[in-house]
Amino acid sequence: MQRPSDSLSLHPLFLLELAWERYLCRPFVAALQRLGVRPNAVTAVAFGLKLSAAALMLAGDYEWAGGVWIIGAIADALDGTLARRLDAETELGAFLDATGDRVASVALLMAFAVGVGTTAAYQASLALVAASLLLAFTRARAESVGAEARIRTLHRSGRSIWLSSALMVGPSVAVMLDRPPSDALLVAFWTLTAVTAAALAVVVARTVRRLA
Repeated sequence: MQRPSDSLSLHPLFLLELAWERYLCRPFVAALQRLGVRPNAVTAVAFGLKLSAAALMLAGDYEWAGGVWIIGAIADALDGTLARRLDAETELGAFLDATGDRVASVALLMAFAVGVGTTAAYQASLALVAASLLLAFTRARAESVGAEARIRTLHRSGRSIWLSSALMVGPSVAVMLDRPPSDALLVAFWTLTAVTAAALAVVVARTVRRLA
């Protein structure tokens, strides 16, 4: 899992993400290396954990879903570093890593929508899925025509921290305000949709500028 060298750092979680990648994950990666664990195995575990979080979301256990999701995100952040340390980076590994993350994210959002069962929940989930897919497509299309339009607005680890924090803290805050717990997640999902839409606009603007 390669990180873009020309990325544009827009989100406030960038420094935390950078510290994790460069310093905090090293003991975990070293332990996995000593145990002979392969990167794709870590990817599979991360995917399983995130699907478990989606199941908890469906049941309405938001705090538990957030806890399990962040553990899955930590595992997901280890596989690329482990692959680089073992000199075992492969296109298959990168494909499985990125695809598994997208599938798990969609499963989490759909579980929320189905579990809550309201129009507002379906709208928020669909909006975030659509924005994320549009951003991924636009980036891929820009790169296919030779434009390096990579951007680091809420990269996967930052996005996972945001979602997990919203899941673990948001419902309690909503209850304190005499609101349904799901309202906090609606706010979190719409906020993330807005950030994703802003990233999409930046990618389009940078691509047009480079190709013009």
